[in-house]
Amino acid sequence: MFWKEIRKFWINGLQKFRLPRKLGFLAAFCLAGLWGCRGETGPEFGLLWGNRGYVTADGENLGNLAGAAQVEEFCRKMEAGEAAGMTLAVLSKDTVSGREAFTKYECRTRGKKAEVKECYFTREGQAKGGGFKEQSRVEYEAGFWEYTDGYLFFGPASMSGYDGPSGCTALRVEPLEKECLEWSRRYLRPTGYGKNNLFLEDWDEEDYGKIDFSDLFDAWYPLVYQRPFPYPADENCNVGAVYRIPAEEFEAVIQSHLSIDRETLREKAGYFPENPTYEYRPRGLYDCHQTDLFPEVTAGRENKDGTITLTVRAVDPGEHKAAAFTHETVVRPLDNGGFQYVSNRVLSREEPADPSWYKARLTEEEWEEIYGEP
Repeated sequence: MFWKEIRKFWINGLQKFRLPRKLGFLAAFCLAGLWGCRGETGPEFGLLWGNRGYVTADGENLGNLAGAAQVEEFCRKMEAGEAAGMTLAVLSKDTVSGREAFTKYECRTRGKKAEVKECYFTREGQAKGGGFKEQSRVEYEAGFWEYTDGYLFFGPASMSGYDGPSGCTALRVEPLEKECLEWSRRYLRPTGYGKNNLFLEDWDEEDYGKIDFSDLFDAWYPLVYQRPFPYPADENCNVGAVYRIPAEEFEAVIQSHLSIDRETLREKAGYFPENPTYEYRPRGLYDCHQTDLFPEVTAGRENKDGTITLTVRAVDPGEHKAAAFTHETVVRPLDNGGFQYVSNRVLSREEPADPSWYKARLTEEEWEEIYGEP
């Protein structure tokens, strides 16, 4: 009975993925749960990565996709209305448990459309040797499927009037140099574009321009203190929370990634010398902001002064753009393993700038109009 089940799976499932012979019988058995998409326990994801016949990718696009030729061939055949099939396995982390996870996309053409069966798997237990188990499954005809500027964007059609997350899967097909991937991971992703304008404005160490330091305090606090951000908005959305942050605490966060002196910071960031503290107002219902954009380094050069100049594109899954805008960011690696942002310069951006990229905090007047005086 055991051999019959394995043989049945091999005939029906694994042969079409052209497993390398060296994986043999053991690999066939281990992969059964994963590629069967039947809710059974699967193997270590590492057994899949880069194997011939699979398209594998990192969900954060911090690694190069394996199987680019298959993606390009699938897109070409779909454009021509030819029959084609492709399976993607996208590695990620489960947002609830924090365990390793991946999403398997079985894609098939139907005329010039793509049909997708999407299965989500999470690792069972805490041990890395544990298998994966299917948690959810959905099938849909792709509402959009675009391969442009080296990126593949696809997903289900959104309901009319829906303004939540795009539901778009964005995978970089064209590879980047390993240095660019490491620069993205180390220097750009810790800050990103979420709720801050560090990469949206022109500034340098002589003039910090329109940088919002409250946003940076929000973004960098967990990185500096290794704990969740402790200054939330009020539970009542009609009440505006106001905090006085001890100067030492606020300055430690900002100076962790900026070489800004105290005097300059105190001039720009709502400092109260009598305490001494900084005023911090968390974003609430009226200035909350989310974005799907993420930064990706496409080129870089090391300078004689020890800084690194990075050319960065903002990938926008919601608009299916590989480069919604580009900017040049200079960073300074530090001897202690940290780094500082030195400057930023926007290279290209559609005008007027899309307001969905960033929403400014309420001004003093707007805040008082909504919430009243502190």
